[in-house]
Amino acid sequence: MVIKRRSTYSENPKHVLNTYSYLIDIYMKSKIFNSFIFEYMLLFTLILSASSISAPYYAEEHVRVDDTRNILTFDTAVHRTLNHSHLLNQGRNEIQGRKGLVTQAKLYPNPSFGYALENSQYGWKNREDSYVINQLIELGGKREKYVKAATYEYYAALIGYEASQLNQLNLLSKAFVRLVAAQELAHLAMQHQRNAEEAFKLIQIKAEVGKATRIELNKAHIARALADLNVKKSITEFRTAKNNLALFWASF
Repeated sequence: MVIKRRSTYSENPKHVLNTYSYLIDIYMKSKIFNSFIFEYMLLFTLILSASSISAPYYAEEHVRVDDTRNILTFDTAVHRTLNHSHLLNQGRNEIQGRKGLVTQAKLYPNPSFGYALENSQYGWKNREDSYVINQLIELGGKREKYVKAATYEYYAALIGYEASQLNQLNLLSKAFVRLVAAQELAHLAMQHQRNAEEAFKLIQIKAEVGKATRIELNKAHIARALADLNVKKSITEFRTAKNNLALFWASF
Protein backbone atom coordinates (compact mmCIF):
# COMPACT_ATOMS: atom_id res chain seq x y z
CA MET A 1 0.00 0.00 0.00
CA VAL A 2 1.73 3.16 -1.18
CA ILE A 3 0.79 6.81 -1.24
CA LYS A 4 2.76 8.36 -4.07
CA ARG A 5 4.34 11.65 -3.08
CA ARG A 6 5.38 14.49 -5.30
CA SER A 7 8.96 14.40 -6.56
CA THR A 8 9.62 17.84 -5.06
CA TYR A 9 9.47 16.25 -1.61
CA SER A 10 11.40 13.03 -2.06
CA GLU A 11 11.49 9.98 -4.24
CA ASN A 12 11.28 7.92 -1.04
CA PRO A 13 7.59 7.08 -0.30
CA LYS A 14 8.44 6.88 3.42
CA HIS A 15 9.13 10.60 3.48
CA VAL A 16 6.91 12.46 5.93
CA LEU A 17 5.65 16.00 5.36
CA ASN A 18 7.39 17.38 8.42
CA THR A 19 7.60 20.81 6.82
CA TYR A 20 3.85 21.21 7.13
CA SER A 21 3.24 19.51 10.47
CA TYR A 22 2.75 22.90 12.08
CA LEU A 23 -0.11 23.63 9.67
CA ILE A 24 -1.94 20.51 10.78
CA ASP A 25 -1.23 21.38 14.40
CA ILE A 26 -2.65 24.89 13.92
CA TYR A 27 -5.71 23.42 12.25
CA MET A 28 -6.32 20.99 15.11
CA LYS A 29 -6.07 23.84 17.60
CA SER A 30 -8.45 26.00 15.61
CA LYS A 31 -10.87 23.08 15.46
CA ILE A 32 -10.73 22.55 19.22
CA PHE A 33 -10.94 26.19 20.28
CA ASN A 34 -13.08 27.31 17.33
CA SER A 35 -10.84 30.36 16.96
CA PHE A 36 -11.49 32.80 14.13
CA ILE A 37 -7.88 33.98 14.30
CA PHE A 38 -6.45 30.47 13.91
CA GLU A 39 -8.67 29.74 10.90
CA TYR A 40 -7.66 32.82 8.96
CA MET A 41 -4.03 32.50 10.01
CA LEU A 42 -4.14 29.05 8.49
CA LEU A 43 -5.89 30.34 5.36
CA PHE A 44 -3.30 32.99 4.56
CA THR A 45 -0.40 30.70 5.51
CA LEU A 46 -1.69 28.17 3.01
CA ILE A 47 -2.07 30.83 0.31
CA LEU A 48 1.51 31.97 0.84
CA SER A 49 2.69 28.36 0.76
CA ALA A 50 0.53 27.44 -2.24
CA SER A 51 3.42 26.58 -4.50
CA SER A 52 4.84 23.96 -2.13
CA ILE A 53 1.83 22.08 -0.66
CA SER A 54 0.51 19.05 -2.43
CA ALA A 55 -2.04 16.39 -1.65
CA PRO A 56 -1.22 13.16 -3.48
CA TYR A 57 -4.50 11.68 -4.30
CA TYR A 58 -4.70 7.94 -3.95
CA ALA A 59 -4.45 5.21 -1.35
CA GLU A 60 -5.55 1.80 -2.58
CA GLU A 61 -4.53 -1.51 -1.09
CA HIS A 62 -1.70 -3.14 -3.04
CA VAL A 63 -1.74 -0.35 -5.66
CA ARG A 64 1.18 1.94 -6.48
CA VAL A 65 0.20 5.19 -8.13
CA ASP A 66 2.90 6.66 -10.35
CA ASP A 67 0.67 8.91 -12.47
CA THR A 68 1.44 12.55 -11.60
CA ARG A 69 -2.04 13.54 -12.78
CA ASN A 70 -3.31 12.20 -9.44
CA ILE A 71 -1.36 14.89 -7.55
CA LEU A 72 -3.29 17.97 -6.45
CA THR A 73 -1.40 21.06 -5.31
CA PHE A 74 -2.93 23.87 -3.30
CA ASP A 75 -2.26 26.48 -5.97
CA THR A 76 -4.14 24.30 -8.48
CA ALA A 77 -7.03 23.99 -6.03
CA VAL A 78 -7.12 27.77 -5.52
CA HIS A 79 -7.00 28.38 -9.28
CA ARG A 80 -9.84 25.93 -9.86
CA THR A 81 -11.94 27.50 -7.10
CA LEU A 82 -11.46 31.09 -8.22
CA ASN A 83 -12.06 30.39 -11.90
CA HIS A 84 -14.88 27.84 -11.81
CA SER A 85 -17.05 29.00 -8.92
CA HIS A 86 -20.43 30.12 -10.24
CA LEU A 87 -20.82 32.37 -7.21
CA LEU A 88 -17.58 34.19 -7.96
CA ASN A 89 -18.35 34.36 -11.68
CA GLN A 90 -21.69 35.92 -10.83
CA GLY A 91 -19.92 38.44 -8.59
CA ARG A 92 -17.49 39.37 -11.38
CA ASN A 93 -20.38 39.87 -13.81
CA GLU A 94 -22.16 42.06 -11.28
CA ILE A 95 -19.03 44.19 -10.88
CA GLN A 96 -18.81 44.72 -14.63
CA GLY A 97 -22.50 45.64 -14.73
CA ARG A 98 -22.14 48.14 -11.89
CA LYS A 99 -19.11 49.65 -13.58
CA GLY A 100 -21.16 50.13 -16.75
CA LEU A 101 -23.89 51.87 -14.74
CA VAL A 102 -21.32 54.33 -13.40
CA THR A 103 -20.28 55.18 -16.96
CA GLN A 104 -23.90 55.48 -18.02
CA ALA A 105 -24.72 57.80 -15.10
CA LYS A 106 -22.05 60.25 -16.31
CA LEU A 107 -23.70 60.62 -19.73
CA TYR A 108 -26.79 62.55 -20.77
CA PRO A 109 -29.93 60.54 -21.42
CA ASN A 110 -30.41 59.49 -25.03
CA PRO A 111 -32.13 62.19 -27.10
CA SER A 112 -35.36 61.44 -28.90
CA PHE A 113 -36.10 62.29 -32.54
CA GLY A 114 -39.52 62.84 -34.08
CA TYR A 115 -40.92 63.53 -37.55
CA ALA A 116 -44.43 64.74 -38.46
CA LEU A 117 -46.14 65.37 -41.83
CA GLU A 118 -49.08 67.84 -42.08
CA ASN A 119 -51.35 69.34 -44.78
CA SER A 120 -50.54 66.62 -47.27
CA GLN A 121 -54.17 66.69 -48.50
CA TYR A 122 -53.40 69.88 -50.47
CA GLY A 123 -50.67 68.20 -52.45
CA TRP A 124 -47.25 66.82 -51.78
CA LYS A 125 -45.59 70.13 -52.57
CA ASN A 126 -47.78 71.95 -50.06
CA ARG A 127 -46.99 69.58 -47.19
CA GLU A 128 -45.50 70.72 -43.89
CA ASP A 129 -42.66 68.69 -42.41
CA SER A 130 -41.82 68.85 -38.70
CA TYR A 131 -38.59 67.54 -37.19
CA VAL A 132 -38.31 67.41 -33.40
CA ILE A 133 -35.28 66.58 -31.26
CA ASN A 134 -35.76 66.30 -27.49
CA GLN A 135 -32.91 66.28 -25.02
CA LEU A 136 -33.50 65.95 -21.29
CA ILE A 137 -31.36 68.34 -19.26
CA GLU A 138 -31.31 67.64 -15.53
CA LEU A 139 -30.66 70.47 -13.12
CA GLY A 140 -30.04 70.73 -9.40
CA GLY A 141 -27.00 68.41 -9.34
CA LYS A 142 -29.05 65.33 -10.19
CA ARG A 143 -26.37 63.95 -12.48
CA GLU A 144 -23.71 64.10 -9.78
CA LYS A 145 -26.03 62.32 -7.39
CA TYR A 146 -26.72 59.60 -9.95
CA VAL A 147 -22.98 59.13 -10.46
CA LYS A 148 -22.34 59.01 -6.71
CA ALA A 149 -25.11 56.45 -6.14
CA ALA A 150 -23.87 54.26 -9.01
CA THR A 151 -20.30 54.50 -7.65
CA TYR A 152 -21.44 53.37 -4.19
CA GLU A 153 -23.22 50.40 -5.72
CA TYR A 154 -20.08 49.55 -7.68
CA TYR A 155 -17.94 49.57 -4.52
CA ALA A 156 -20.58 47.51 -2.72
CA ALA A 157 -20.34 44.90 -5.49
CA LEU A 158 -16.54 44.86 -5.09
CA ILE A 159 -16.81 44.32 -1.34
CA GLY A 160 -19.39 41.58 -1.83
CA TYR A 161 -17.12 39.83 -4.31
CA GLU A 162 -14.14 40.01 -1.94
CA ALA A 163 -16.26 38.59 0.88
CA SER A 164 -17.45 35.71 -1.32
CA GLN A 165 -13.88 35.07 -2.46
CA LEU A 166 -12.58 34.89 1.12
CA ASN A 167 -15.43 32.59 2.10
CA GLN A 168 -14.72 30.22 -0.80
CA LEU A 169 -10.99 30.19 -0.02
CA ASN A 170 -11.73 29.58 3.65
CA LEU A 171 -13.90 26.56 2.81
CA LEU A 172 -11.26 25.32 0.36
CA SER A 173 -8.42 25.65 2.88
CA LYS A 174 -10.35 23.68 5.52
CA ALA A 175 -11.17 20.88 3.06
CA PHE A 176 -7.62 20.81 1.72
CA VAL A 177 -5.98 20.72 5.15
CA ARG A 178 -8.32 17.90 6.20
CA LEU A 179 -7.18 16.03 3.11
CA VAL A 180 -3.48 16.62 3.83
CA ALA A 181 -3.98 15.66 7.49
CA ALA A 182 -5.87 12.48 6.53
CA GLN A 183 -3.14 11.60 4.02
CA GLU A 184 -0.43 12.03 6.66
CA LEU A 185 -2.38 10.01 9.23
CA ALA A 186 -2.81 7.23 6.67
CA HIS A 187 0.92 7.25 5.98
CA LEU A 188 1.74 7.09 9.69
CA ALA A 189 -0.80 4.30 10.19
CA MET A 190 0.87 2.25 7.46
CA GLN A 191 4.26 2.81 9.06
CA HIS A 192 2.84 1.67 12.40
CA GLN A 193 1.35 -1.37 10.67
CA ARG A 194 4.75 -2.35 9.27
CA ASN A 195 6.35 -1.90 12.69
CA ALA A 196 3.64 -4.01 14.33
CA GLU A 197 4.13 -6.72 11.72
CA GLU A 198 7.89 -6.79 12.28
CA ALA A 199 7.41 -6.85 16.05
CA PHE A 200 4.97 -9.76 15.77
CA LYS A 201 7.37 -11.77 13.61
CA LEU A 202 10.22 -11.11 16.05
CA ILE A 203 8.19 -12.19 19.09
CA GLN A 204 6.90 -15.22 17.19
CA ILE A 205 10.47 -16.34 16.52
CA LYS A 206 11.37 -15.79 20.19
CA ALA A 207 8.30 -17.75 21.28
CA GLU A 208 9.35 -20.69 19.11
CA VAL A 209 12.70 -20.88 20.89
CA GLY A 210 11.16 -20.29 24.30
CA LYS A 211 12.43 -16.75 24.86
CA ALA A 212 8.96 -15.15 24.78
CA THR A 213 5.79 -16.11 26.61
CA ARG A 214 2.45 -16.89 25.08
CA ILE A 215 1.05 -13.69 26.60
CA GLU A 216 3.64 -11.57 24.81
CA LEU A 217 2.82 -13.34 21.55
CA ASN A 218 -0.90 -12.67 22.03
CA LYS A 219 -0.20 -9.02 22.79
CA ALA A 220 1.83 -8.69 19.61
CA HIS A 221 -0.94 -10.38 17.64
CA ILE A 222 -3.53 -7.97 19.07
CA ALA A 223 -1.26 -5.00 18.34
CA ARG A 224 -0.91 -6.14 14.73
CA ALA A 225 -4.68 -6.52 14.40
CA LEU A 226 -5.25 -3.05 15.86
CA ALA A 227 -2.69 -1.60 13.44
CA ASP A 228 -4.53 -3.24 10.52
CA LEU A 229 -7.82 -1.75 11.71
CA ASN A 230 -6.20 1.65 12.14
CA VAL A 231 -4.91 1.53 8.56
CA LYS A 232 -8.38 0.72 7.22
CA LYS A 233 -9.87 3.51 9.32
CA SER A 234 -7.28 6.08 8.21
CA ILE A 235 -7.71 5.15 4.54
CA THR A 236 -11.48 5.51 4.90
CA GLU A 237 -11.00 8.95 6.45
CA PHE A 238 -8.62 9.85 3.63
CA ARG A 239 -11.17 8.86 0.99
CA THR A 240 -13.86 10.77 2.87
CA ALA A 241 -11.71 13.91 2.94
CA LYS A 242 -10.97 13.50 -0.77
CA ASN A 243 -14.67 13.09 -1.56
CA ASN A 244 -15.53 16.14 0.57
CA LEU A 245 -13.12 18.25 -1.46
CA ALA A 246 -14.63 16.89 -4.67
CA LEU A 247 -18.14 17.66 -3.37
CA PHE A 248 -17.03 21.21 -2.56
CA TRP A 249 -16.13 21.71 -6.22
CA ALA A 250 -19.25 19.87 -7.35
CA SER A 251 -21.33 22.46 -5.47
CA PHE A 252 -20.17 25.06 -8.00
